[in-house]
This record gives sequence, C-alpha cells and structure tokens, in this order.
Amino acid sequence: MSEMKVNLKGLTCANCAGKIETVLSKMEETEDVSINLMKQEMTLKYKEGIPAEQMQETIEKTVHKFEPDVEVLFGEKTVEGCCSCGCGCHVEAEEMQDECSCGCGHDHE
Repeated sequence: MSEMKVNLKGLTCANCAGKIETVLSKMEETEDVSINLMKQEMTLKYKEGIPAEQMQETIEKTVHKFEPDVEVLFGEKTVEGCCSCGCGCHVEAEEMQDECSCGCGHDHE
C-alpha cells in the first residue's frame, strides 16, 4: 500500500470534503481516504502498483468537481500550528519559519 498526503488549500466546506472522501473511497485503486478540514489536508492510501501521477490526476479532478477554486498541492508540508490562523501557508521543509511564506502576518514560531 502507498500513501499520499495532499494539501487542499482553500477547502472550507465540510459537505464538499465529505463528498470528495466518498467518491475517492469508492474507487477500486484506493484503500483509505481521510480529510482533515482544519488542516486542509487529505491522506490517501492506495494500492501498490498504481502510478502516483495517476492518483494525483484523479484527486485533482475529483476535488475540482466539487470545489473548483481549491488549490491541490502534492508533496508540500503544512506549517505545524498554522492551521488555526487559516492562512494555509506551506513550506518545503518541516522546520518552522520566522515569517509566514504567504504574507498573512502571523508569527508561526
């Protein structure tokens, strides 16, 4: 089984998140799907042998079917503790930043 973490920047609708989870969960390729709305993050487990690029394309199409304005980001880390301010900024490394990369003005230390 392979696992993919996906940031869903701008996803705020619990109803849409539920629909996205349901559609992806029913797919033959997937084993488990869960969306954390507070973190705007999805964890998707899928069967071995399925190309990651194929899953990424499927995820993007599914998310945009319900939420066309949500930015789907693969392979980026969410700043820990950032979720409470709702800015949704992302960094490539797990270290905290002194200044927020999205310019919201919050201190993420």
